[in-house]
Amino acid sequence: MRLLWVSILINLLTANAWAGFVGPYESGNWSCPIGFGSCDTGGAPDSVTLIGPGWNFGDDTVIQTFQYPGAPADGQVTFDWVYSNPNDPAADEPFGYLVNGSFSQLIDGFIYSDSGSASFSVNEGDSFGFAIKSFGTYGDAGASVVISNFSGPLAPVPLPPAVWLLTSALGMLGWINRRKPGRNHHSTSASEPIPDAQEGRNYRF
Repeated sequence: MRLLWVSILINLLTANAWAGFVGPYESGNWSCPIGFGSCDTGGAPDSVTLIGPGWNFGDDTVIQTFQYPGAPADGQVTFDWVYSNPNDPAADEPFGYLVNGSFSQLIDGFIYSDSGSASFSVNEGDSFGFAIKSFGTYGDAGASVVISNFSGPLAPVPLPPAVWLLTSALGMLGWINRRKPGRNHHSTSASEPIPDAQEGRNYRF
Protein backbone atom coordinates (compact mmCIF):
# COMPACT_ATOMS: atom_id res chain seq x y z
CA MET A 1 0.00 0.00 0.00
CA ARG A 2 2.83 2.40 0.86
CA LEU A 3 4.47 1.72 -2.49
CA LEU A 4 1.17 2.51 -4.21
CA TRP A 5 0.92 5.93 -2.59
CA VAL A 6 4.54 6.74 -3.41
CA SER A 7 3.89 5.73 -7.03
CA ILE A 8 0.85 8.03 -7.17
CA LEU A 9 2.90 10.90 -5.74
CA ILE A 10 5.66 10.39 -8.31
CA ASN A 11 3.14 10.33 -11.17
CA LEU A 12 1.60 13.60 -9.98
CA LEU A 13 4.95 15.33 -9.65
CA THR A 14 6.23 14.15 -13.02
CA ALA A 15 3.02 14.76 -15.01
CA ASN A 16 3.65 16.23 -18.47
CA ALA A 17 0.33 18.01 -18.99
CA TRP A 18 -1.90 20.35 -17.03
CA ALA A 19 -5.68 20.25 -17.48
CA GLY A 20 -7.80 23.40 -17.28
CA PHE A 21 -6.95 27.06 -16.88
CA VAL A 22 -5.19 26.45 -13.55
CA GLY A 23 -1.65 26.39 -12.20
CA PRO A 24 0.76 27.88 -14.72
CA TYR A 25 -2.15 28.19 -17.17
CA GLU A 26 -4.32 30.23 -14.81
CA SER A 27 -6.32 32.76 -16.85
CA GLY A 28 -4.47 35.67 -15.23
CA ASN A 29 -1.22 34.47 -16.84
CA TRP A 30 -2.63 34.96 -20.35
CA SER A 31 -2.73 38.24 -22.24
CA CYS A 32 -5.85 39.75 -23.80
CA PRO A 33 -4.99 42.95 -25.67
CA ILE A 34 -7.53 45.72 -25.21
CA GLY A 35 -9.37 46.28 -28.46
CA PHE A 36 -12.81 46.00 -30.00
CA GLY A 37 -13.00 42.39 -28.86
CA SER A 38 -12.60 40.98 -25.37
CA CYS A 39 -11.85 37.91 -23.26
CA ASP A 40 -14.31 36.65 -20.66
CA THR A 41 -12.52 34.56 -18.02
CA GLY A 42 -15.53 34.25 -15.72
CA GLY A 43 -15.87 30.55 -16.58
CA ALA A 44 -12.27 29.74 -15.62
CA PRO A 45 -10.79 27.35 -14.73
CA ASP A 46 -13.23 25.30 -16.79
CA SER A 47 -13.55 27.59 -19.80
CA VAL A 48 -12.68 30.96 -21.32
CA THR A 49 -14.75 32.88 -23.87
CA LEU A 50 -13.09 34.87 -26.65
CA ILE A 51 -15.21 37.61 -28.22
CA GLY A 52 -14.27 38.86 -31.67
CA PRO A 53 -13.78 42.48 -32.80
CA GLY A 54 -17.05 42.64 -34.75
CA TRP A 55 -15.80 45.29 -37.14
CA ASN A 56 -13.25 46.01 -39.86
CA PHE A 57 -13.56 49.28 -41.75
CA GLY A 58 -10.14 49.21 -43.37
CA ASP A 59 -8.12 46.85 -45.47
CA ASP A 60 -6.08 45.41 -42.63
CA THR A 61 -7.31 42.42 -40.69
CA VAL A 62 -8.48 43.15 -37.13
CA ILE A 63 -7.74 40.40 -34.64
CA GLN A 64 -8.63 39.64 -31.02
CA THR A 65 -6.36 37.22 -29.18
CA PHE A 66 -6.06 35.35 -25.90
CA GLN A 67 -2.41 34.38 -25.69
CA TYR A 68 0.03 32.56 -23.42
CA PRO A 69 3.57 34.01 -23.34
CA GLY A 70 5.68 30.84 -23.48
CA ALA A 71 5.11 27.10 -23.27
CA PRO A 72 6.90 25.66 -20.20
CA ALA A 73 7.82 22.48 -22.09
CA ASP A 74 7.52 20.69 -25.42
CA GLY A 75 4.18 18.96 -25.92
CA GLN A 76 0.61 19.09 -27.11
CA VAL A 77 -2.03 21.74 -26.54
CA THR A 78 -5.56 20.32 -26.74
CA PHE A 79 -8.96 21.99 -26.33
CA ASP A 80 -12.63 21.96 -27.29
CA TRP A 81 -14.30 24.96 -28.89
CA VAL A 82 -17.83 26.20 -29.57
CA TYR A 83 -18.23 29.02 -32.12
CA SER A 84 -21.26 31.24 -32.59
CA ASN A 85 -21.88 34.47 -34.50
CA PRO A 86 -25.28 36.15 -34.51
CA ASN A 87 -24.61 38.42 -37.50
CA ASP A 88 -21.80 37.34 -39.79
CA PRO A 89 -20.63 34.01 -41.20
CA ALA A 90 -17.38 32.40 -40.15
CA ALA A 91 -15.87 33.49 -43.49
CA ASP A 92 -15.94 37.07 -42.17
CA GLU A 93 -14.87 36.27 -38.60
CA PRO A 94 -12.92 33.01 -38.50
CA PHE A 95 -11.56 31.43 -35.32
CA GLY A 96 -8.28 29.58 -34.91
CA TYR A 97 -5.14 29.20 -32.82
CA LEU A 98 -1.79 30.98 -32.81
CA VAL A 99 1.75 29.65 -32.42
CA ASN A 100 4.44 32.33 -32.36
CA GLY A 101 2.04 34.68 -34.10
CA SER A 102 1.18 32.29 -36.93
CA PHE A 103 -2.59 31.84 -37.30
CA SER A 104 -4.13 28.44 -38.08
CA GLN A 105 -7.82 28.67 -38.96
CA LEU A 106 -10.31 26.17 -37.56
CA ILE A 107 -13.60 27.41 -39.01
CA ASP A 108 -14.59 29.04 -42.30
CA GLY A 109 -17.43 29.28 -44.77
CA PHE A 110 -20.97 30.59 -44.59
CA ILE A 111 -21.87 29.06 -41.26
CA TYR A 112 -22.83 30.86 -38.07
CA SER A 113 -22.16 28.22 -35.45
CA ASP A 114 -19.95 25.18 -35.11
CA SER A 115 -17.94 23.22 -32.55
CA GLY A 116 -15.04 20.82 -32.43
CA SER A 117 -11.83 19.69 -30.78
CA ALA A 118 -8.30 20.60 -31.80
CA SER A 119 -4.70 19.99 -30.84
CA PHE A 120 -1.34 21.35 -31.91
CA SER A 121 2.31 20.97 -30.96
CA VAL A 122 4.43 23.57 -29.21
CA ASN A 123 8.07 23.72 -28.24
CA GLU A 124 9.33 25.08 -24.95
CA GLY A 125 9.22 28.87 -25.06
CA ASP A 126 6.68 29.13 -27.91
CA SER A 127 3.95 31.70 -27.46
CA PHE A 128 0.52 30.31 -28.32
CA GLY A 129 -3.14 31.09 -27.92
CA PHE A 130 -6.46 31.62 -29.63
CA ALA A 131 -7.71 34.29 -32.02
CA ILE A 132 -10.74 35.59 -33.87
CA LYS A 133 -10.06 37.60 -37.02
CA SER A 134 -12.40 40.09 -38.64
CA PHE A 135 -12.27 40.53 -42.41
CA GLY A 136 -15.47 42.19 -43.50
CA THR A 137 -17.75 43.07 -40.61
CA TYR A 138 -19.12 46.56 -39.99
CA GLY A 139 -19.95 47.28 -36.38
CA ASP A 140 -21.97 44.15 -35.67
CA ALA A 141 -21.67 42.13 -32.48
CA GLY A 142 -18.61 39.94 -32.84
CA ALA A 143 -18.31 36.19 -32.92
CA SER A 144 -17.80 34.38 -29.62
CA VAL A 145 -15.90 31.17 -28.96
CA VAL A 146 -16.02 29.16 -25.73
CA ILE A 147 -12.75 27.30 -25.15
CA SER A 148 -12.94 24.40 -22.70
CA ASN A 149 -11.21 21.14 -21.75
CA PHE A 150 -7.90 22.91 -22.23
CA SER A 151 -4.69 20.98 -21.63
CA GLY A 152 -1.15 22.26 -22.08
CA PRO A 153 2.35 20.84 -21.61
CA LEU A 154 3.90 21.05 -18.19
CA ALA A 155 7.56 20.84 -17.28
CA PRO A 156 8.14 17.82 -14.98
CA VAL A 157 8.84 18.79 -11.37
CA PRO A 158 12.19 17.38 -10.13
CA LEU A 159 11.57 15.00 -7.26
CA PRO A 160 13.14 15.93 -3.92
CA PRO A 161 15.95 13.55 -2.86
CA ALA A 162 13.86 12.48 0.15
CA VAL A 163 11.21 11.00 -2.15
CA TRP A 164 13.78 8.89 -3.98
CA LEU A 165 15.27 7.73 -0.64
CA LEU A 166 11.82 6.80 0.67
CA THR A 167 11.02 4.90 -2.51
CA SER A 168 14.32 3.02 -2.36
CA ALA A 169 13.84 2.16 1.32
CA LEU A 170 10.30 0.85 0.80
CA GLY A 171 11.45 -1.16 -2.20
CA MET A 172 14.28 -2.71 -0.16
CA LEU A 173 11.88 -3.61 2.66
CA GLY A 174 9.58 -5.30 0.18
CA TRP A 175 12.50 -7.27 -1.28
CA ILE A 176 13.66 -8.36 2.19
CA ASN A 177 10.16 -9.53 3.12
CA ARG A 178 9.95 -11.62 -0.02
CA ARG A 179 13.37 -13.16 0.68
CA LYS A 180 12.55 -14.30 4.23
CA PRO A 181 12.36 -18.15 4.41
CA GLY A 182 9.26 -19.71 5.91
CA ARG A 183 9.52 -20.92 9.47
CA ASN A 184 10.17 -24.68 9.61
CA HIS A 185 8.37 -26.55 12.37
CA HIS A 186 9.92 -29.93 13.17
CA SER A 187 7.40 -32.71 13.48
CA THR A 188 7.89 -36.32 14.33
CA SER A 189 6.58 -38.79 11.83
CA ALA A 190 4.81 -41.92 12.87
CA SER A 191 7.74 -44.09 11.87
CA GLU A 192 10.51 -41.94 13.34
CA PRO A 193 12.23 -43.59 16.28
CA ILE A 194 11.91 -41.82 19.64
CA PRO A 195 15.00 -42.08 21.80
CA ASP A 196 14.63 -43.25 25.38
CA ALA A 197 16.95 -40.98 27.34
CA GLN A 198 17.19 -43.38 30.31
CA GLU A 199 17.53 -46.72 28.58
CA GLY A 200 19.40 -45.51 25.48
CA ARG A 201 16.94 -47.48 23.39
CA ASN A 202 14.72 -46.53 20.49
CA TYR A 203 11.04 -47.33 20.31
CA ARG A 204 8.89 -47.44 17.23
CA PHE A 205 5.14 -47.04 17.18
